[in-house]
Amino acid sequence: MAKCHRTGKSVYPMDNPVKINDMVFSKAGFTCACGCKMSLTLNNYIVKDGDVYFKNHAPKDVPSSDAGLDLNTAHMMNSQAVSSGAHVKGSGYTGAEASGYSAIPEHITKAKENGSGFSGVRAV
Repeated sequence: MAKCHRTGKSVYPMDNPVKINDMVFSKAGFTCACGCKMSLTLNNYIVKDGDVYFKNHAPKDVPSSDAGLDLNTAHMMNSQAVSSGAHVKGSGYTGAEASGYSAIPEHITKAKENGSGFSGVRAV
């Protein structure tokens, strides 16, 4: 004779019990484990830590700070490591190479040489 995982009462095969993994629930005992007493269905439950919860009530996994750093610092360090790894520094990289955006267009160069009338300082 199986016992209901939630209520501990005997569950008979004629009661059409709900069986999930090794857990058996009576119709009345198939409720959320968070304590809200919400009735569950086969469409809205989730198994977490050996119990069943309504899918929006399951406890969240919280990252730990085992490294001795606060979580924001650890996240920032990881972000920087990932983003700096995106720069290509192959065997031929010396740092003197220019990007495709560093070339000054010809019309700007001519305007600088001829004097465009703009000094770069704004009078207020």
